[in-house]
Amino acid sequence: MDKIPIVWRVNLKLKKNKKMDSRIVQFCIDEGYVMMGWRPKSGKKYVDATHYVQDYDAEFQIDRTATKRKPGYEVACEYYFEMNKGDICLLRNEGNIYYIGEVIDDMPIYAMEEDLPIAVEYGVSWVRKVKWQKIGEHGRQNETPARIVGLLSERRQATISKRISDIVLRKICALVLKKENIDNLPSEELNSNNFANTMYYHTLEDLVALYLQKTRGYLFYASSAKATTPAYEYILIDEKKRQHIYVQVKQNAPINLDDFKENDYGNALVYVFSNVGYIGKSKSYIKSIDKESLFHFFKKNHSILQDSFTYEKMLFDFESM
Repeated sequence: MDKIPIVWRVNLKLKKNKKMDSRIVQFCIDEGYVMMGWRPKSGKKYVDATHYVQDYDAEFQIDRTATKRKPGYEVACEYYFEMNKGDICLLRNEGNIYYIGEVIDDMPIYAMEEDLPIAVEYGVSWVRKVKWQKIGEHGRQNETPARIVGLLSERRQATISKRISDIVLRKICALVLKKENIDNLPSEELNSNNFANTMYYHTLEDLVALYLQKTRGYLFYASSAKATTPAYEYILIDEKKRQHIYVQVKQNAPINLDDFKENDYGNALVYVFSNVGYIGKSKSYIKSIDKESLFHFFKKNHSILQDSFTYEKMLFDFESM
């Protein structure tokens, strides 16, 4: 590929009100826009980021000495100007439908009443033109690439974030938009650092459960997977010791080991796997699953998982594993 488009994850929650947000999101999808909030009350029509940020600082009396970090509106504004024609945007609406879009303009415009009254009503400032298309719906197996589902499932989503280093995500998005011939895409090396992101989150949970059953001999309590528990995904049991095994899996977030208190889990074992690492203090009853070991198991057993890995097989050499 001569140029792999940059991928932008966008979040259009402008009013923090589901009914109002869903209206503006649907407007953006139908009319072909992506929008950010943080609109000053000056009534001016801005043409550059510098004067917009200066006026917003002044109007809301932003104290720049209080933190070294740039405020969210400045970062979002810079990103809107950094977007290039042909870049890719990803969005999930309130109905858990996934959308992908291609940026089709050259520069952002500042929303004004005479052009976009609904945008002004919602406090929109900067706007880009995007040609959206539906990818799939949440829960429909293999309809939306796992890499995209994982990205749009992350909590605490910023107004806009850039995914420039994730080359696999960028290639998958280009494939979804049919912007590249499959034959032109070189296979990537599948390794212990990226394999967990080739699958859906629930498939990663299945993989860990199968790994513990086959390598440790634990038995699985099927009913435990139906329970809504923030600390663990499901429970297994060591048949010989009659000891409970609690399992926590995270794909794109760290696991806090301090969540597993000795009073609650001291007589059990807790197995954890996170693709991005751990925080907190480890304890003797907490066992972290080694990435290399799980990857080795995945290479031997990926064919029994529920995922078809449709897009991933275009980029990774599964057959040689």
